[in-house]
Amino acid sequence: MSRGPRAWRPAAAALLLAWIQGQGFGQEQIIRVLPDDGKAGVQAQWRTPRPESGALPARTEMFGRVSAAAAGGLAAGGENLLDVQTDSNLTIRQPLGAGAQLQLTARALRSRGVGETRQAYEGGLDLLAERWSLEADGSFRRDEGEVESLSSRGQDAALQGKLSTTLLPTLPISLSYAHNWTDREQSDPTPASSQSRVLSDVVLLKAAGTLGSMELDLEGALEDATDEETSTRSLGASGLLSLGLPVSRFLQVRLGLVPVFNNVEYLSTGAALSTRSLESSLGLVIPLSGNLEYRLAAGRVDAWSQQEGPLAGSGDPPYRQTWKGTTGLSLLAPAGLFGLAQYGLAKTLDGSLAHKAEGGLGYRGSGPAALREIGLGGTYALTLSEAGAKTQEEGIWEAVLRLEPSQRLGLSASYDGRLLAADGESWQQRLSASVSHRPLPGMDYLLEASFSGSGGPGLEDSLIHEYRGRLELRPPPLLMDASLWLEELVGLAGELPQGELLSRATAGFTLLARAGFSVHYSLQWEWLNHTSLEGPGGHAFKHMPGLALRSGPVNLTLDYALGHGFRGLRHDLSAGLLLPLRGSFALQAAAQFASYQEGASPVLPWLASLGLAYEF
Repeated sequence: MSRGPRAWRPAAAALLLAWIQGQGFGQEQIIRVLPDDGKAGVQAQWRTPRPESGALPARTEMFGRVSAAAAGGLAAGGENLLDVQTDSNLTIRQPLGAGAQLQLTARALRSRGVGETRQAYEGGLDLLAERWSLEADGSFRRDEGEVESLSSRGQDAALQGKLSTTLLPTLPISLSYAHNWTDREQSDPTPASSQSRVLSDVVLLKAAGTLGSMELDLEGALEDATDEETSTRSLGASGLLSLGLPVSRFLQVRLGLVPVFNNVEYLSTGAALSTRSLESSLGLVIPLSGNLEYRLAAGRVDAWSQQEGPLAGSGDPPYRQTWKGTTGLSLLAPAGLFGLAQYGLAKTLDGSLAHKAEGGLGYRGSGPAALREIGLGGTYALTLSEAGAKTQEEGIWEAVLRLEPSQRLGLSASYDGRLLAADGESWQQRLSASVSHRPLPGMDYLLEASFSGSGGPGLEDSLIHEYRGRLELRPPPLLMDASLWLEELVGLAGELPQGELLSRATAGFTLLARAGFSVHYSLQWEWLNHTSLEGPGGHAFKHMPGLALRSGPVNLTLDYALGHGFRGLRHDLSAGLLLPLRGSFALQAAAQFASYQEGASPVLPWLASLGLAYEF
């Protein structure tokens, strides 16, 4: 999180916020539905689910949307901008007879705004038959942007395919392949930056089910990956074969084999590390009562390792043999009482001795019960050297509680943590709680709080406080619906006053009139105790008013943002219009304008676009 002992820069703050709040770039599908808050439905949003299930079409179906817009403007650096934008998608469904169906999909998004560009292209094929299916898709994405003082650039490509069959009704089998390429870079005004380039290929085979009275679980995986950031290339393969053989109604024998191979090349040094292992196990499963089972298993792990280059002669011995044993009780049920009590022991010949104990107990409610779930569990592991000295000790714990006293009230809380003692003590923990309540018709509120922290060797000392609250009001049919919210986020890293402290509050409201007119406003207030290396603290504010009008098929949006504080004065203005024409055509227009200062020079970037869209 930090790049110096007292260096909470604005870019580091942006990184912290991204880590806390998370951002996703998942699968996408273009939709143009006005959100509940009345904000713009002009720009397309993307989500891409798998093909819809249901009755197969009796004839060929083709539907989608095609749009094209010309955009022009002025970039922040002063150069002219000319671009073509689109947000198009196409789906074709073709029945093939005998209950089979072919579906082809294609999607394209190319958009540009003030300070950001985004491209995404996808194509897919789905062939569904009675006892087998084939899925294949590919995608390419590229995006560039700058948020506050943090700039980012990234592109990635993916090819995926999966063949599934149920030729053996009780034993589904699937074979999949995935190729992924990622190139991402993130930087701020300081010399520090992060860059990641990863190329990987993965093949997976899986079969799980029964053959007669025998249970079978078969898995295989092969992965080849190159990571330029760490200058490594790794090749890995693993397998799993598990057989469950019923001896009687009260006894099942389980056999298992797990082979693993890994080879890692360190391209910058010429070093290489190769490891192989084979684990074989034999176990007994004894049903005791209902969902309660007793398990007893023993196994052996043979492991080989080889180092080359600068690593030669270091690390683990060339061959190790480990004997393992586990015993325990498990109670598995979708509702009611559930639990686990298990102990494991592993001894490496001429090496360490490891103990591991796991336990947990909980209850899941069903029907109208107020108690939906309560549970407590943990793991304790202890490793001793051959001489009997403690080399590592680890504890992991987790607790969860979910209550629904009524359909209008829900409460939840969870706590989990980890403590590791090996070359010093390191710890991680997180506590969270939330309350959602609808005390009156048309009134909802949500309160959330979480505390998380970490410290010790290999972990940055940090403490994150996160508070969120949201109140929504929907009065009886008067003039408009109202929604109000308030959020607060606090992040702390290190010890004050040299440590780094961030506080960010957000508040706002939305008023949605019955006639389709809405007004919204939000305020962000951010405070940092260090706005630069060893610098003083400062405040940053951002006001964001806006309005939206949806009158029949017409969508009009207007948004304004004013930022001031230690990041400087900045104005942003954006507008969008979607106007239906004859038939299925529509006119779409958008404009963006920004004004801020870089050094002593004013910067006035802008962008405007005009285009047509056709739905069929």
